[in-house]
Amino acid sequence: MKEYYFSHGRSALLNGLKLMNFSKNDLILIPDYLCEIVELTIKSTNLKFIKYEINDDFSINIKSLKRKLKSKKIKAVLFVNYFGFPQKIVELKKLCKKYKLKIIEDNSHGHGGSLKNKILGSRGDFGFSSPRKVFKINSGGVLYYKNKVTFNLPKYKYNINNTLINLLNKNFTLKTFIKKNLIFKKDFTTPITKRDTFVYNMSIDDLSLKKLRKENIVKEKYKRYTNYLIWKKYLSKNNFEPIFKKVDKNLMIWCLPFYVKNSNDAKNWFLWGYKKGITIFSWPDLSIDNIKKNNNCFKRWKRLVCLPLDMPSSFLKKICN
Repeated sequence: MKEYYFSHGRSALLNGLKLMNFSKNDLILIPDYLCEIVELTIKSTNLKFIKYEINDDFSINIKSLKRKLKSKKIKAVLFVNYFGFPQKIVELKKLCKKYKLKIIEDNSHGHGGSLKNKILGSRGDFGFSSPRKVFKINSGGVLYYKNKVTFNLPKYKYNINNTLINLLNKNFTLKTFIKKNLIFKKDFTTPITKRDTFVYNMSIDDLSLKKLRKENIVKEKYKRYTNYLIWKKYLSKNNFEPIFKKVDKNLMIWCLPFYVKNSNDAKNWFLWGYKKGITIFSWPDLSIDNIKKNNNCFKRWKRLVCLPLDMPSSFLKKICN
């Protein structure tokens, strides 16, 4: 698979969809639990989608998937490696071969992760990742595609906010101090907040690409693996456990997700994080439709807490003691 660099993961998805030569009103199967921006990106290409169910452990509900495959208009299936953990796709590939469907691998959470020496994001007809979720860069999305193609897109232009964030990221102590003392903190228990719903169609900026190529992916993966184990031990002391109990050093893990009893318990974790100078958060930015229906996805969202892995391990050990 060849790699093509864009400003965002959604930009890579957008251009990957264009390469597939789908017809207007063709259908794509997508999971019911993911950020609204994926839906908006698909809609921007005049394609439509229907949703299959995701289990509470973030595996694909194969029964739900099979039920949805009856429509002849379905041309592709998109699956997600949630939090950087790879989906088991053997059965998915068999189904897609049977129904002559394309496979799209969303690895936006786990850029640089691999399984059996194969880069995640490269296991379908095309895939994409979002390195800006892992590394401190202004922009960054990667499209994995087998053929050589050319994209003529404007480069992402970063602003003063990007510059300030870059400066803060270089000083972890200052960054945690500011987080501890912010007057206005994002309330992660409120599902309808200011969210990024713009479908970017740009290439990565030069500075971000330069920084990305210098990043030590192996070192970053090991740091996140180490922090995952530190958090896991801390959770065990407090009678919680991660959704993903087994972790592989070859994965690029975005965060550690676990469930609490209700939204009040989740809020306590978010507030505890603010006091420590770190951002503990909910995920994803669910579609308004999911929220209004108060369906299983929204009920799951209320109980899901995500622990960050991007800080120095020495700092995490201190706050977990």
